[in-house]
This record gives sequence, C-alpha cells and structure tokens, in this order.
Amino acid sequence: MSPFPLGPTGRIVIPPEQRHLSILLERQVRDRPDSLFLTIEGSTYSFKDAYERMLRVAAGLAGLGVKEDSQVGVLLPNCAAFVFVWLAASHLGAAVVAINPQFRGRLLDSVLGDTACTVLAVHSVSADALASASAAIRDRISYVIRVDAPDANEPESNGQLSLSEVENSQQAVSSAARGTLRSIHTISFTSGSTGPSKGVLITTNQAIDAACTYVHATRLCSDDVLYTPFAFFHGMSTRLGVVPALITGAHVVVGERFSASRYWQEAIECGATVAQTLPTMTALIKALPPGPYDRAHRVTRMYNSRCDEEFERRFGVRLVEAYGMTEIGLSIYTGFPDRRAGAAGKVHPDWEMAIVDEQDCPVPVGQPGELVFRPRLPWLMTPGYVGRPEATVEATRNLWFHSGDIGRQDEDGYVYFIDRRKERIRRLGENISSFDVESMVSSHPDVRECAALAYPSVLGEDDVRIVVVMAAGTQANAGALYDWLIKVMPKYMLPRYIEFAQTLPRTATNKIEKFQLKQAGLGAGVWDRERHLASSRTQARATAPALTQVAT
Repeated sequence: MSPFPLGPTGRIVIPPEQRHLSILLERQVRDRPDSLFLTIEGSTYSFKDAYERMLRVAAGLAGLGVKEDSQVGVLLPNCAAFVFVWLAASHLGAAVVAINPQFRGRLLDSVLGDTACTVLAVHSVSADALASASAAIRDRISYVIRVDAPDANEPESNGQLSLSEVENSQQAVSSAARGTLRSIHTISFTSGSTGPSKGVLITTNQAIDAACTYVHATRLCSDDVLYTPFAFFHGMSTRLGVVPALITGAHVVVGERFSASRYWQEAIECGATVAQTLPTMTALIKALPPGPYDRAHRVTRMYNSRCDEEFERRFGVRLVEAYGMTEIGLSIYTGFPDRRAGAAGKVHPDWEMAIVDEQDCPVPVGQPGELVFRPRLPWLMTPGYVGRPEATVEATRNLWFHSGDIGRQDEDGYVYFIDRRKERIRRLGENISSFDVESMVSSHPDVRECAALAYPSVLGEDDVRIVVVMAAGTQANAGALYDWLIKVMPKYMLPRYIEFAQTLPRTATNKIEKFQLKQAGLGAGVWDRERHLASSRTQARATAPALTQVAT
C-alpha cells in the first residue's frame, strides 16, 4: 500500500510540503530502503541506491552552476542516467528539458532555442546531435555531460564531462529539496501528431497530482511491478511511471522501446502486474496471431486504452482508460475498477470542465463540443508554452484551457472522447469522427490499422481519405474494401480516397503523425471513388447494346 493516507474519494492525499520527487524518494528510503525501485538496461536499483546516486549527481550539477529555476537538457534514450539526472535536477529545484534523442539540426535548434539550457546530458546514440545544431545554439551550452563512454573517433566538445566526473565532484549539496509547488518540474514537448511540437511548462504540483490520479486509476501499490516501454522523454514512463512508483513504493521496469511481438514476453520476464500501452499499441498486439505468451503473464491492469472486451478476454487483463494531456495532466478518469464502456471516465474533482461550441458557449448535455478545462487548485495546469506566448494566449482564451478535443458528456457525468478537433472531418453537413472511421475500417479482418483524415473537397467542406495498412499475407484491393465498407458504414462516412501503405508515420510516442500524411498529399496510387464510378459508368455505356430506332 501507499505510505500516504487516502481521501474520501479513495485518492492518495500528499500534503503540499511533501509534493517533491526527492522528498518522496527520501520517504521510501526511510520506509523500504532495500526494496526494488527501478530496473532498466539490465540493472536494478533499490530506493536507497537511487537516493544516494541522485545526491551525487545533484552535487555535480550544482558544481556546474545548476540551481533553482535552472534548466537542464536531457538528450537521452531510455537509460538509468536519465532518471538520476532528472531526480538530481528536481532536487536542486531545476527543470529538466526532455528532448527526443532523434532530434537533429533545426528541430534541435528549435527546442534548445526556446529553452535556457546551459547543461546538456547526451548519449552515444545522439553523439552527433549537438554538432548538427547551429553555432549560436552550441555556444549557449556550457557543459555537455556524456552518460556513456564516447567513441574513440568522436571529437570532444568544449566543456565535455563524463557522468562519472560529475558524480565524483567534491561539491557539497544539501539533502534538503529546493523548489515549490509552482516550480517548473519538466519542459515536455508535445508529440506533434497534429502540428509542430511545443514545449509545455509542467509544474511540480501538476506532475505529482497526475501521478496520484494514475495510482487511483490503476490501483497501483507497493506489491506491484509496473512495466512501461515508453520513451523517457514522453511523460507516460516518467510522470506516470517512475513518479507513481515513488509514491507507492512499487517497482518500475522500463523497456528500451515498444515491440508488439515482444510485449508479453518482456512483461513475463520482469514479472509485471501492471503494464502501459496506448490504443494504437493494443491494436498492434491484438493483430498478432495467438501465441504462448498471451496468458502466461501476471499483468492484470493495462493503462491507457479504450475498453475492448475481446482484447481483455484473450489476454486476461483489464484495460484502464483515462483522458489527459501534457498541459493538464489526467483530468478525466474513474478509480479502478469502476468504468463505463466507451467513456474515458468522469471529471477529476480537482478540475472543472465545460463542453463548448466554436464560440466557447456551452452545448446541451449529450451534444458534442470542445473539451475545455480549468483547475480548482493552484498550479495544476501548465503556465504555458515556453517561448510561445501567442500559443499560450490562444490555448487559454476566455480563462479556460482549450484541449482541441471533441467530446460529449452524458447525464451521469461520464465523458466520451470523440476526436481531435483538427482531425474532425465535415462532409455533407455532418461532423465525422476520424476515430469512428478508423474503427470501422480496422474491423475488416484483413486490415491491420488505418488513419482517416480530411481531404479538401472541390464542393467545399471535406472528403474522407483513409490510409490503410493491410495485415501480413493479405492483398490490397481498394474496390473490394470499399464494397465491404458500404455494408457497415453510414453513406456520408464512406471514404472517397483509399490508399495503402506498408507503415504509417508515427511520433516517438507511437501516435500516428497525420499532419505528415496531409503534407504529403494524395499518393500516386490512390483509389478515387468518383474516378472509379465515372470509369464504371463509361465502361457500362461502352458495353451496353445499341438502341434500335423503330420506324412508324
């Protein structure tokens, strides 16, 4: 069980003065010093191990000038060093800037240009990244910390240190944590699935509160082993993985990356009882043929995916759904094991939600509209986007945070996610959910996955375009697929354009990058329903018997 008391709703109650990562870690060291805390890269660390290493790294960072309100760049894959640099920066009251290790050139310039990093931790997988940045950006980095051994042929950067040198610093550091509830804990960049990434400022209170909600949603406790295959720069594995373990005393196991074919095997190997996923991931796992690992695991709860009873029966797990965003944490959920099929849950008691139309006016109960939020407690919501004041003002207009998501709420208070506003398709006066289109297309037995998106219509509004990945060993036939969809899909939802692809472009967090598909435009081999129907009519006229005029 958690060392913290439970409130009347069953949620963990952490006093404000204890809402800090190093304080949570110190408490676990006092209560269970030798219990397993973190397994990654084949190594396991107890709470005591982690605390002692955090203090050593914190002392070294302080010696490099890192202090309260500083920003430390972390350009790392999933590795133990990420966790210890992150915990150490938090101990000093500094923020970690979590950067995708695949970023290079202009992308890296944009991230580092928006932030104030003077210290950057890097790994050999990103050894060339800093060299690809502009000279102006490189000049702003005073110290580069190599967390693994550099290649012998790799040029050494100015101010480069090894992590061992940082840890062996003679700098003294206090065991007292610095920072407040409003301190910026992390700068996390949005996935960019619908547009360019933005750096979200995340407060300490938001990070801790979201983790408390996760604990309630999954019923995580000290006896659990939590398996997560998500990249560390994404909040699922850190703020909803490592932090819940700090709160409850659970053991968190971090995989290198997600693999559908190895998912259950890895969960079995680490003894996982709770596992993490996304709807796209569960679809990929479900598409695999039955195998010996399907029921050989100990996992009982999987977060976060929509209810799928077929998946649950096959793998013997309970899927847990919630709704959240980088900017607002987890704001819609239900405590485990409660749920209503199809709903993300109810509004978090610490949040106020409204569903509004395009003029920000509330819509009637049951009607779809944009989900907007505001917190009931201080410092639960992002203060804004780093270096993007216009985007901050737009997102928080009329004193509400605008999610950009379309949903509806029933009379019992359950909230149903419908679609991203930018991904909604409008055709013939009807609003079409891309999620609904994708679900119906993906129900075809030969379809592995699908992306549905709007394509501008010459008649105004949109036409429906789908990009389909077929299951292995099946044949792509747009006409046959369309004929099948006619039987299961409302007429106004039927796609005009059908394309086939080997894979769909994805973010590092495994979300489909629809904006890339939009930017690429229609493929050369696209099937166009209107062209197909016109061709069919022409062929029919050509093969029809000639009419004979009869004289009277």
